[in-house]
Amino acid sequence: MLSAQPLGEPQLYNVTLIGQGGEGSGSDVLNTRSEYYGQIHNSVFLGFQGKDITSSVANNSGVVSHNLFWDNAGDRGIVGVTNAPAELNPEADPMLMAIDRGQNQLLDPRPLAASPVFSEVLTPPANGHLKSVAYKGAFNEALWCQDWTALADNQHLVLASKVIVGDPITPPLSTITVTATRDGANLVLTWTGSSASYTVRRKSSVTDPAWAVVASTTAATLTVPIEAGVAFYQVIAP
Repeated sequence: MLSAQPLGEPQLYNVTLIGQGGEGSGSDVLNTRSEYYGQIHNSVFLGFQGKDITSSVANNSGVVSHNLFWDNAGDRGIVGVTNAPAELNPEADPMLMAIDRGQNQLLDPRPLAASPVFSEVLTPPANGHLKSVAYKGAFNEALWCQDWTALADNQHLVLASKVIVGDPITPPLSTITVTATRDGANLVLTWTGSSASYTVRRKSSVTDPAWAVVASTTAATLTVPIEAGVAFYQVIAP
């Protein structure tokens, strides 16, 4: 039975969901069901073919607030009811760096500095499970899903060399800028950054999802032999 006790009360904070884009018969962003008591806050929803929020029942007990909705083809649905007030779920461009659905390493879901994701952020409960951050959505400066998710493996995300390296929550963050110069039969890699150590990785094709570790070093330079064929190098901080 849907009404059987105990009822679940999931709390979701800082979600970024990007739909398939355009108009069509695609899904609504949110569809709340009978006996729904969950909460969704500080999230960004854009590019869906359906409505912002729909409900399978006339009333539900969930709470949806402090979110941004943008470029969803359907209407607002039930936005404006007591537990999903329009003023706390506005239609506003989150100003993400790049929305692209192809496998061409162009997707960058981080917000620009002028994005509204940095305003009217709800502080989550201090329950030991949720962390408070000063933005809506899943990303700020760090693209923390790089190198270990299907988005990265399937070549959707921007190249790691363009990504700010750092903890997704706790500053400071550091940017690594790499320079490569030839010295005879060797390639000299030098970089800037504030990390105590670095890992240099290599692969022979941009579309190859696997990187091979070349070396770990505390220095800001590494010399490697020039081998036959094409090679791509990446410097990351732990």
